[in-house]
Amino acid sequence: MAIKSYIVGPGSLIFGAPGSPEEMAAQITSCTATPSADVGDPVDVLSGEQLPGERTTTWVLEGNFLQDISETGITTYTLDNDGVTVPFVFIPNDVEARSLSGNVIIAATAIGGDVKARANADFEFSCVGTPALGDVAP
Repeated sequence: MAIKSYIVGPGSLIFGAPGSPEEMAAQITSCTATPSADVGDPVDVLSGEQLPGERTTTWVLEGNFLQDISETGITTYTLDNDGVTVPFVFIPNDVEARSLSGNVIIAATAIGGDVKARANADFEFSCVGTPALGDVAP
């Protein structure tokens, strides 16, 4: 198999229902969708066998952005939508024409930072279910 790789960006990160999306790519400095697997304890039974533990996978959409506290900025968006489940589409690279989409629970993010430094904030939004990898609509 030949080596394949891609560079993150230019791409998109969009929150909201179709028709009223909130495009946030201009503020994003890093973005990753990260899975985490958890396996429960096995159950021993009288016969000496074991029932394997249940395996679950959870996802988070995480990264960093340049803070924007304007009325329509990303920082304001996270505060206004704290705890709200919204659809998202993450396109890591426009050239590859692939996207990850699903639903996330928005969490409020930090405001402020070091004096005389560009304000940025980390974000971590829990995914609801498993996001879907697919092609970008033309």
